[in-house]
Amino acid sequence: MSSNDRPKTGLLDANVRAQCADPEYQRLVVGYSGGVDSHVLLASLCELGLRHKLLAFHVNHGLSPQASAWQNHCRQVCDDLGVAFATVTLHVQREGNLEDNARRARYGAFAHLLEKGDLLLLGQHQDDQVETALFQLFRGSGRFGLQGMPLKRQIGQASLLRPLLTVSRARILAYAQQSGLSWIEDESNLDQAMSRNYLRHALIPQLERRWPSLKSSLVTSLQRDAEAILLLEDVARTDQERLRNEWGGICLNGFSRLSPARQKNLLIAWLARYQLPYPSAGLLEEGLRLFLAAKSDTLPEMRWQGGLFKRFRQGLYLLRGLPAIDQGPFYVSGGAPVTLQGGALVCTRQQGRGLRISDLDRLEVRGRCGGESLQLGRNRSLKKLLQERHVPTWLRDRLPLIYLEGELIAIAGLPDWHISSMVSSLHEATGDQWGWVFEFEIEDRYRL
Repeated sequence: MSSNDRPKTGLLDANVRAQCADPEYQRLVVGYSGGVDSHVLLASLCELGLRHKLLAFHVNHGLSPQASAWQNHCRQVCDDLGVAFATVTLHVQREGNLEDNARRARYGAFAHLLEKGDLLLLGQHQDDQVETALFQLFRGSGRFGLQGMPLKRQIGQASLLRPLLTVSRARILAYAQQSGLSWIEDESNLDQAMSRNYLRHALIPQLERRWPSLKSSLVTSLQRDAEAILLLEDVARTDQERLRNEWGGICLNGFSRLSPARQKNLLIAWLARYQLPYPSAGLLEEGLRLFLAAKSDTLPEMRWQGGLFKRFRQGLYLLRGLPAIDQGPFYVSGGAPVTLQGGALVCTRQQGRGLRISDLDRLEVRGRCGGESLQLGRNRSLKKLLQERHVPTWLRDRLPLIYLEGELIAIAGLPDWHISSMVSSLHEATGDQWGWVFEFEIEDRYRL
């Protein structure tokens, strides 16, 4: 077949072509598995004259005996096309849901590679979109109505685009055959023990025999529901901007005056922003009831796999997972930041405040054990001090405590919570004296 007989850019619409050519995107990273979808995508981009911006990125999951051969095939194709090639080999956890484990590992590899100014291009197509919508529906994990994959979204500091999302598998295969492409057939795609393969090979064909227009009807529903979701997201943004407190949480006084539907919409949009899993409908109902009915001195929480909402004072916060608490001891050397308790202890030299000490190497940093006290004119219980300073409950045992020869002499501040450090009155720098100020920087929550 001559090059004049081959299809050129018919699979990529004008909007996609414009985005790929946009100078804002300095590098186009194609998730290249070697399968027909990603091969067609890579070939189409080459035909647009974008080779100089392309990087084909192959993720070797190591799950098939053919994995090394596939990696070599992908490298050879890229050499033939004149496209830059990179690969990474992953060790996918085999316990639990293998599909989900492989997907998380793959997207983790993408996020590690991508830089600001990159556009990640994936080869998912219209049939994949239908399968995703049904999968989400049967699993009950979608936000609202029918939901598929977004055409475009952020991934770290980069962007992700699915250029073939409106193109059918049949069109992609026809394009590949007409272009004389050679691609990999992954034998695992036939394994109907995997949910998506079961949908593709068993359930959807059976449904199409009864409803021949199934796919087109689902795509229409997806487009309609996507418009409704945009409207709900606008409502959520409005509510979030109005109810956001200065610490990146929700002001519960205003939140309680929203309708239950808008309360749920706000929380789910918050989770969606950080691509976190949603709680079940029952858990969400129960969590809202607890948060809104609780007395001011109680600390209810809503916890599920992958997420945690916690009430503190009159705010509701979405917390990050943090490592287990380590009691230490840790040591400060030369004033360099110390990584501990999921954050960093930062020491700065300041005049007229902080800890009056010349040799930081004499200090120990420990976690809280209970029963500690600090000399502030008189001996004060650490427990009472943390309560009075409104230190969030989930950080009280993580807060670095500074010791000198077994005596607690300082407590690190939390600048992100506007909580200053505390220093024993016996060791505090004053006037023109120089002291060390200790602050604990920690990303403990997903800000609204």
